[in-house]
Amino acid sequence: MLDFEEKRIFKKIIYSKISLIFLFILFLFIVKGVYGAYLDKKMTEENRNIALKELNELENRKNNLKLEIERLNTEEGKEQEIRDKFGLVKTGEQMIMIVDEKEKSNYSYKEDTNLWEKFLGLFKQN
Repeated sequence: MLDFEEKRIFKKIIYSKISLIFLFILFLFIVKGVYGAYLDKKMTEENRNIALKELNELENRKNNLKLEIERLNTEEGKEQEIRDKFGLVKTGEQMIMIVDEKEKSNYSYKEDTNLWEKFLGLFKQN
């Protein structure tokens, strides 16, 4: 009989409003921690993807620079680069330069004229 009363008291304490409120608050803290861990995982995955993209871009740049260095280590590459940068030609070769026309300015400068010159300008032929 004593054992039965001890169980009843234990159940009364566990199912009391105070203990249920305490368990609910404990549950909320656990859920908050799990949600925070989920957000951290998601942010870590995004940072990893960004880092992988950057790594791929750097590897592509490294490969392009290696190819450019290999090209510049040859005589033809050096010659081509000098021609491109300085516009030089070999002896016996001719070089043609194409020059674009300058843009025409819409602004025209007119000298200040007095009233008499303006009047005479009406009768002049252009």
